[in-house]
Order: sequence, then structure tokens, then C-alpha cells
Amino acid sequence: MMNNHFKPENSYHLVTHMEDEFDYEHILFFIRSVYISVLFISIIAIVAISFPDMLYVGLFIVLYIIYLIMFGISPILTRHGISDDRMVLRQGFLFKIEIPWDDILKVERADALSLGYGVTPSLRKPIISMATSKSNSVKIKLKEARRFKSVMGKLADEIMIDVNEPDRFIEKAMEHTSQ
Repeated sequence: MMNNHFKPENSYHLVTHMEDEFDYEHILFFIRSVYISVLFISIIAIVAISFPDMLYVGLFIVLYIIYLIMFGISPILTRHGISDDRMVLRQGFLFKIEIPWDDILKVERADALSLGYGVTPSLRKPIISMATSKSNSVKIKLKEARRFKSVMGKLADEIMIDVNEPDRFIEKAMEHTSQ
């Protein structure tokens, strides 16, 4: 039964000791960074030609660097993790979901990813996708639906991720859950 009340995520821990970390595909972020770099360089060139005042050019350069760090570089530096008391799903510095083991019903291999890439909430189903490829998908089924602040308050009871070693991820998760 889906519970519609607001169940906030656990408090964020700046440093959480991870028993194990699991990498995921990063090619999406490289491609995104290249596209955004071309776009920003084009905008900077147009602004530099149109406005001789370097303040505008400097502003666009600062915005570009901030965007590149947050959405291009930070996802490359983060991994999903398993600690003694929770599963931590990350995609960059902005998207972090911590799920206590007591809240997880099961963790299993999933069919090919059906939602988009990146952090994608489904509009029709209580599902969140944090995947960057259509292979090596893992489904995390929660005991009850909860809202996730880092995904615009989306109410979900299922999370889809991809990891480079899905079988090892599932094995480590099963050690902590009562499946």
C-alpha cells in the first residue's frame, strides 16, 4: 500500500564511511560536458563581440565553470555506496539519496531501463531512475513510498540505477536486507 504522507529523507552526512562503492557509466557526463562547452564558448564569443565590456564575458565564464563543475565533473567523481546502516545513491554533488536498510524490500536485476538518462522521475509511476546507461540495471524496491527531496519531492517506492557490477552490488545489498 502506498503511503502518501511526507516521509523525509534521512539527514545528509557529509562524510559517510562506505563499506563498498560501486561505479556507474560516466560517458553521458563527458558527452554533456562537450555539448555544454561548445554552447557556452559560442555564447561567450557572441557576447565578447557584441559587448566590449569584459564584465559580461567574465559573468558567462563564471556561469560556465559553475555549471561544468556541478553537472559535468561532479557526477564523474561520485559513486553509489553501501555502508553498515544504509545504501547511498549518488549522481554528482546535487543528487544524493540515502536509504536505511530497514526501508528496502528487495534489490534485484532489472530489465532494460525504461526511463530517461540521468536523474529522472517517472510522471506516471512511483519510480525514480538514476541511470546513465540501459545496461546493468538494478531495481531497488522500497517497503513503502517516500518523498525524495533531491528529486523535486517525487513520491516513489522504486529506484532504478545502473552499476558496472550489478551482481556484486545486489550481493552486497542482500547481505544487509532480509530478503
